[in-house]
Amino acid sequence: MIRNLLFLWLILALPTLGREAPAVFERMDFAKAGDRAKEQGCWLVVDATASWCPPCHKMDETTWVAPELIDYFDKHVLAIQIDVDEQSELAKKLEIKAMPTVIVFGPEGELDRVVGYKTAPEIIAWLSGVGQGKTRLDRLRAEAAETGDIESRYELARSLMQSGKALEAEELFLALWRDMDRAEWSAVRYSYLLDDLTRLVEQSPGARAKLETLRAEAFQRNSQADWFHLSKTLGYTEELAAWEPTSPLPKNIESAYFDFLVKTGHMAKAGRLLKNPAENAKHSLRVRQSLLEYSKDEADERVAKFAQESTRRDLLNLYAACQAAGRGEAALEVRRIALEDDAEIKSDFDEIDANGPQGLE
Repeated sequence: MIRNLLFLWLILALPTLGREAPAVFERMDFAKAGDRAKEQGCWLVVDATASWCPPCHKMDETTWVAPELIDYFDKHVLAIQIDVDEQSELAKKLEIKAMPTVIVFGPEGELDRVVGYKTAPEIIAWLSGVGQGKTRLDRLRAEAAETGDIESRYELARSLMQSGKALEAEELFLALWRDMDRAEWSAVRYSYLLDDLTRLVEQSPGARAKLETLRAEAFQRNSQADWFHLSKTLGYTEELAAWEPTSPLPKNIESAYFDFLVKTGHMAKAGRLLKNPAENAKHSLRVRQSLLEYSKDEADERVAKFAQESTRRDLLNLYAACQAAGRGEAALEVRRIALEDDAEIKSDFDEIDANGPQGLE
């Protein structure tokens, strides 16, 4: 319902369809590129991308067109770019699990890989390190051991999992979950880290049992935020639907729980949950406005459409939930606030009145 501005970068980087690969990449298939690299006595660099991947497009616009990178590639490597959807069999063979993934191959096969957005200096430093016999994981392990800070340990944990070393990543992720239990890390802990823990459970059979232990501990110490998020991550849908919080929920957990109840069809309970639906409606409008103002230099029809549709869905779900809970006055106030912002939404409210309070995805 109420969206955290963590998703802002996703909207600002919505991909432009049909764009050409940067000129640094040769136009040839993987097999031919491998043969050519061997003939030239150089490494082969493969950038795995997708049309729907915002960081991939950001690298196309920044990293792969940087003069220093183009100069380095001209001297040291042959590079190609592949679309994982168009070349799904190759992507599977190369065990690409996230985008962007950049892999460097030598004559005997893969030397190393990096995952996620990287700047031109980072790519050059990485390849230079590989040339000295140091993989990215070697460097990250050394940095994490030296500094011990959360940022370096988190980067190492993610890289280990992306490299298929789930068991080694498991210990780091579980320690990070505990160490991020403070205000300045809460946004990352309850979003990106939880996503990583979900993937960890898929890769490491033992990870689920350890998350179950963390969930039980959260229940015992009455940490409703931890218990809610871990329950959702572990798929306790029925238990969450029946949950009755023992004390008022923090605003962010109230919002997340409302979204969960709407998504799972528990509209009446969602409507009873909110203390002040009108304030939720106003906040949703403020978030949309902040988004558009923040992105004003790049705002276009796609950004405006996304923001409008998200806010419209929020307002209609608020209205439907209040109606389902028998909170007629609250529903009318949400409707009034929405119509003052956009009179065209009236027909959507009328449809809810006619068909019943169903949640919108």
